Amino acid sequence: MYVRTYIRNTFLPLTHTQVVALFCTLLGLEGRVIFYSFGQYIKLTAPWNWVAVTVALYGSALVGLAHHFGVLGGTIDITAAGIMFVCVHGHE
Repeated sequence: MYVRTYIRNTFLPLTHTQVVALFCTLLGLEGRVIFYSFGQYIKLTAPWNWVAVTVALYGSALVGLAHHFGVLGGTIDITAAGIMFVCVHGHE
């Protein structure tokens, strides 16, 4: 129990500059990598593909930050992680 508390308390809080840098990095990743390289695989029409990818990318970043700061709890339920994996990847 002590080790878990120690590990959780060792994370340093993010500054505003780091948060802005994270979201700018995600914006660059979205524009350059996802739409430039994988744009032909996105099967939505023009305005909705940008909306869907942006919501998925920034939503997953917010979930990652929430997990980093302990908002989601100490563990992630394997069922919830599996459901998220299936929803993200889908099937054809």
